[in-house]
Amino acid sequence: MLRAIIYSSLPAHNCFICDRTETEYLHHWVGGPPNMYDISGSAHFINKCDNGIVIHRNRDPAVCVPKVRNKVAGTIGDAFLLYNRVTGEFMDIDEPSGKR
Repeated sequence: MLRAIIYSSLPAHNCFICDRTETEYLHHWVGGPPNMYDISGSAHFINKCDNGIVIHRNRDPAVCVPKVRNKVAGTIGDAFLLYNRVTGEFMDIDEPSGKR
């Protein structure tokens, strides 16, 4: 009941909830980015969230967006990043250097 009250009041207050989770089935990992079913709670977790974002930092950092419930909020896809050691920021690989 309390959860329903909290979630129903979020849009009125321009708020969102970010839930950081880690993969539950790490012993099955083969090196690629985890999908939404690898996160603890499995299918239950993917059904609850509105937007699913996976940040994979193996060798080449990638931001994977496997789920977007409301298409106004964004699109499904991947972004690959480069780390700039001078500024300490991640930059999109497709972005020309020096322009933001």
